[in-house]
Amino acid sequence: MNSVITSSCNYKDTYYPYIAILFLIVLLWTYFRYFKRTLLSNIALIIIVIGGLLNILEWLFKGCVLDYIRFFNISLYNINDLLIMLGLGILLFKVLYERI
Repeated sequence: MNSVITSSCNYKDTYYPYIAILFLIVLLWTYFRYFKRTLLSNIALIIIVIGGLLNILEWLFKGCVLDYIRFFNISLYNINDLLIMLGLGILLFKVLYERI
């Protein structure tokens, strides 16, 4: 039987949440320092930060992040990862659109 949910909650002593918090701080600093703020980029940043914070909270409270969405039997994701990917996709679209 193939289970969609995978669990690897053996990493209670990991530094992942702290690295993710540091990454979010660097992301916010970079955004406010270098990006031209528009409605689209603000929405993208909010989506990325929400996805990152949800990942951090899941790590802090469960000790791991569960992946439960399977894409084409190749990889597993969770809603948090999809939010981060969506926000990055919006930012990429914005950056590419401005250069055209």
